[in-house]
Amino acid sequence: MTKGKEYPAVPAGSELKVHFDDRPSSIEAGIWANNEDHSKEVEDNKVMLPKKKGTYIYIIHAHWKEGEAVYAFRIETK
Repeated sequence: MTKGKEYPAVPAGSELKVHFDDRPSSIEAGIWANNEDHSKEVEDNKVMLPKKKGTYIYIIHAHWKEGEAVYAFRIETK
């Protein structure tokens, strides 16, 4: 899903803020690694990015009473 897409470079250990206009009942986010999703519940709409420099693929799961959505993006920490 993220192949061929441009991705931002951000400082390692940065805070990622997750925002939806139509607020979901729950949000989970995590790194996709070794063909596994390592997501956990997002608190206060904030996700702490790794302190280790590298390129990561993040998965965000958003849940509403009408259904759910999954988003994927690549990010580089420097």
